[in-house]
Amino acid sequence: MLMVLFATIHSALPQLTQVVPWNTIPTQLSLLAGVWVFWDRTNNRGVSWLASLAAITYLIRPVDAACFAPMLVWAVLRLPTWRERITHGLLGMGIAAMGVATVGLVNLAVFGSWNSPYVQVSLAAVGFNSYPATFQWFWLLVDGSVFFGEEGAALVFRYPWLLLVPSGAIWWIRRDGVKVAIILATVLLSWGLYFRYNDFVPSGIFRFSLIHYLTWSFPLLFGLAVAGGWFGWRDRICRMGLVLAVLLAVIMTGLDLSERVLPVEVGPGWAKLPESRPLWVQFPKEPLEKSGAIRLDGRALQESRDYHIPYVPSDLRLLLGCRAQGTKLELTTGTTTAPQVGDYDWSWRWEPTRWWPPRD
Repeated sequence: MLMVLFATIHSALPQLTQVVPWNTIPTQLSLLAGVWVFWDRTNNRGVSWLASLAAITYLIRPVDAACFAPMLVWAVLRLPTWRERITHGLLGMGIAAMGVATVGLVNLAVFGSWNSPYVQVSLAAVGFNSYPATFQWFWLLVDGSVFFGEEGAALVFRYPWLLLVPSGAIWWIRRDGVKVAIILATVLLSWGLYFRYNDFVPSGIFRFSLIHYLTWSFPLLFGLAVAGGWFGWRDRICRMGLVLAVLLAVIMTGLDLSERVLPVEVGPGWAKLPESRPLWVQFPKEPLEKSGAIRLDGRALQESRDYHIPYVPSDLRLLLGCRAQGTKLELTTGTTTAPQVGDYDWSWRWEPTRWWPPRD
């Protein structure tokens, strides 16, 4: 019933993430199956099943396999004796290691390296952690228009029921205990890993359907939100979650990242950059297509790993991450335009229009 309601309210989401054959479709099934196994099987077999699902997931997407860690650890620790914990913990590690070894050996046989070319390119050309975690969470949850210009991409305002998840989590933890917290930790780990991926920014989340990396957790979160709304007002402690939802709504309506122009040395087509990152650089009246002609201390930059550009119509703008280290930034197409350089500062600006974002 809840899934019918969810599919009715958000009919575009299954189209983006289930109709298109992403390789996350099997990992979504394995993660949800893992949650069911963790919930239903509290004996030795539960550890083996979880480890097997993690190994299968590793064959498809190693990052998603890492999300089984909280459930696997607690599935071992909740066994009744230390002998069982040690024995089945080692068994689970062995099963999971078989998945890792299988992928590595196949890659060695086919590509001559432990990692596939896809993984190597993903790590080298895209990678993780080039941008502040607080910025990425803000861009993805609160406001995707800052730098990227993506109206309606922020998850909280696209799916406002997410604010009820804390109330539902409080109710569920009070009812069923620590294993609920472990399931929520699994979801948080999954989101946390992808939110640190350099390519996971507002310009791609719906424009290029990157939301499919998170979709597996939406049924769980939607169920929690419904429980939070239904039970939250009946229980005094759960009402704290509703109060938290209101506070979060107020904070997210006003919290902002403001652009600040820095007094740096600039000239026609070049700028001398400070050491701090991230920085935004704008070349007025120059097209975005010239981003490939940008050089930093004479070297070309890699999009996503080193910088981002908006995918909405705008002047040439770059957001430089911490891996784009250097001093002299140049546009090598002979422009006479002097760029502006700046950074971002946390500020407060009441923006109730976030609550009715434009729809695709």
